[in-house]
Amino acid sequence: MKNSLIQELIEARIFYNADTLKGKSAATIAELAYTMILAMEMMRYLDAKAVLNYAERTYKYQDFDEMYMGATDLYNILSVLGNQGDFADHIIPDTSISFPKLQFKRYLRDIMAKRVDNVADRTFLFKLEGCFKINNSFLKTVRRAVVDWRDIEIDEKTHLKSLLDNNFRKLAQYVDLNMTFNSLRIG
Repeated sequence: MKNSLIQELIEARIFYNADTLKGKSAATIAELAYTMILAMEMMRYLDAKAVLNYAERTYKYQDFDEMYMGATDLYNILSVLGNQGDFADHIIPDTSISFPKLQFKRYLRDIMAKRVDNVADRTFLFKLEGCFKINNSFLKTVRRAVVDWRDIEIDEKTHLKSLLDNNFRKLAQYVDLNMTFNSLRIG
């Protein structure tokens, strides 16, 4: 009984249909998606098994064209960002924000193959920052440092994780990825 409750909580999602995004701006959704992707990058070093599982569940549907009840929160919000016109009656669209679907699928495949390519990851995260029109200086700081995770000091790692924790609290504390990310400890 206890294990099934824990599994149910782990699989809980807050963005399972368009109504759950009602009134949110594309900019807010993009910032949340970017926060989640930066958290995934950090998790590659903190909990490779958890990020592998999340990447597989996110990649499962592959098309990023619509929301699915069984998809991860990240999959669903990226589907909305990539198809804002289809969700214009639920969100506040911003046509200057785009989703580089093919590059993101490559990123997920790299995680699933346990392949780390700092140059490709740095390039992808920088491109994503531009596509999502990210202006949050804290997220830019995390992006610059996270691809060099192995080379930074533990105090800086703790600081970077706290920046993402704070952004999750601000945007959507209960997204499925944060349930795992929040429990991770540095060191």
